[in-house]
Formats: sequence, structure tokens, C-alpha cells
Amino acid sequence: MEREDSIFTILYTLCPDCRKARLPTAEGPIELPLEVVERVEPEANKVTITFEEELAGASRPEPAPKPVPKAERDRPNTAQLVKKVRLREAGICGNPGCRRRGKCHVHHLEFRLNGGKTVISNSLLLC
Repeated sequence: MEREDSIFTILYTLCPDCRKARLPTAEGPIELPLEVVERVEPEANKVTITFEEELAGASRPEPAPKPVPKAERDRPNTAQLVKKVRLREAGICGNPGCRRRGKCHVHHLEFRLNGGKTVISNSLLLC
């Protein structure tokens, strides 16, 4: 059976101006040769995390003193946001004492109940 989607997914940052690519690793980002990006990109699933998405909500307000009414809370996680956070975190639990892979869920750092937004910068992968 032929597969529609690629089995390849890589996460890297690519500067739109200078076209420098960086690959996140446990030791920090490393520069990725552009020819590698150009070779893999046509066959890989492409997921774009924009700078605006990454920074949205980065300056979080102080937690609300009381719960925000349900009608005023932000939406739950979308499938697209979950996919992006899992890719960004390389499928590894964000708890430094755990670092487990698989069966992780995307959680809000600032809970929706307290007014937290459903954005990448307010999300963390936890088991």
C-alpha cells in the first residue's frame, strides 16, 4: 500500500532572510547545511512554527486571582498546536526529572482556568 504522507518529520529553524538552518539538539542548536534541508524538504512533512506563534503570549500576565468564567476562557488545544508542540519538544516530557518519551500530553503553563492562552509559548509536553 502506498503511503500519502512522508515518514520523515524534522524540526529545524530556517531564517527566511539568510536561509541559515539550525537543528535543536539536547546540547543546543547546531547549524544544518542548507543542502541537507533542500534534499530532505521535498519528501518530508512540513510543519511551520512562525516566530509570531512562538512568541505569542510570551509576556504572560500575572495569574488571575480567581477563575476566569468558562465563557471567557481560551479554546482547548487544537490538533495542529499539539503536533507543533510535540515536534518542538522532540516527543520528550518537559519535566527535567522525567524526560520520558511517548504518551505525553500538551499542557498549558498558565491554565486556561486562570486566563492562560492556547498558544505554543504557553504549552509544554508532559507525561
